[in-house]
Amino acid sequence: MIQTKLILVDGITGSGKSTRVQDKCPFCSGKANISQLDEKFPYKIKCYNGCGTIRSDKLDYSADITELRLKWIIAYNKNLNFNDIMNCINSDILNELFSEHELILKTVTGFSLTDPEIENAGGCDSLDPLYLIKSGEDKYSLRLYDSRRDPSSIMAELFWLDTLIENNIPVGETITDSKGNKLHLIEDTGRYCVMRRWIDGKPLYNALKTNNPDDLAEMLGDLMAKMHKISEELILSDDLSVEKRDFSYYESLFNEYKQYEFDSDDQKNSFIRSGEEFLKMLAENGHDQSSYGIIHGDITFRNLLYHDSKLIPIDFMSVRHDHFLTDIVQLFHCDLTEENREAFWNSYKKIRPIPDNWQILLPVFLSARAAGLSKVRTFL
Repeated sequence: MIQTKLILVDGITGSGKSTRVQDKCPFCSGKANISQLDEKFPYKIKCYNGCGTIRSDKLDYSADITELRLKWIIAYNKNLNFNDIMNCINSDILNELFSEHELILKTVTGFSLTDPEIENAGGCDSLDPLYLIKSGEDKYSLRLYDSRRDPSSIMAELFWLDTLIENNIPVGETITDSKGNKLHLIEDTGRYCVMRRWIDGKPLYNALKTNNPDDLAEMLGDLMAKMHKISEELILSDDLSVEKRDFSYYESLFNEYKQYEFDSDDQKNSFIRSGEEFLKMLAENGHDQSSYGIIHGDITFRNLLYHDSKLIPIDFMSVRHDHFLTDIVQLFHCDLTEENREAFWNSYKKIRPIPDNWQILLPVFLSARAAGLSKVRTFL
């Protein structure tokens, strides 16, 4: 067992909240400050060694932490910090974390790997966490899917990813298990997982803090146009399914959202105006099937890696059949500033012609996204 020795000095801040300064984070042993609040997670640990800010219900978990489990916690803390997610820890959260890691350790035996090591790699706070698997010099990603995921939708996702690879879009190759299956069923759990070859790179969101390429908007336009062009020509077999978002879907969603409570009448009226205009445009232009296909659904700077001057799309959890503009609008709304959009479009149209009606549709789609109507929504 790892025994964590805490050296604490009590003090009182000007706000009257107790503050403790210690020389070691209770998890990674790096330098940290601790403040105490009267909340569900009363201890706020600010680690300066990569774990980031952690909220915890106690300061010593040493009785439950083995050497291996401690490595898992540190990777979990650092991953959440890297993605700007507040990390909260208590015994229940840790037990669930340990349980999933032990499940993954058991699962990777079905892929004939030598001495595998695992750690959280992304989305570790989600229903479909991603793990980094190391086996000697080789690295892989393993996505553990929620038990409610339909296997036919996962296979459709894999089919599209394989098609992207065939067309030189850099995504990780799918690794089959020891039985030759791309989709691996974990016994006694009803959960599926997929292993892919790991691709090195930094999330674009983080990479831009130190390196902002002058041609970024052009690179984004080129990538999305290529993905949309591939999607146009993609035909799914009957045994593969993917969520379809058409007029009926958005009309139903709009009627559902109208029943929610809004902060003000102005906010509600703005949502209704945006939604009605969006649905009107969809109804008038829904016949344009060349503008529909399988899309990534959540292309943002957090879901793109930057490596060797290339953009690499990751996190295909929002794959669906939808209007291509909803793919582009997600990027515009979240990350790509207005002054860079002309360069994006100039690059896009070199690969794929831009339909004439998109110029009219774009502001309507942007308004609907800002109102929340066409935002990324869970498939569950």
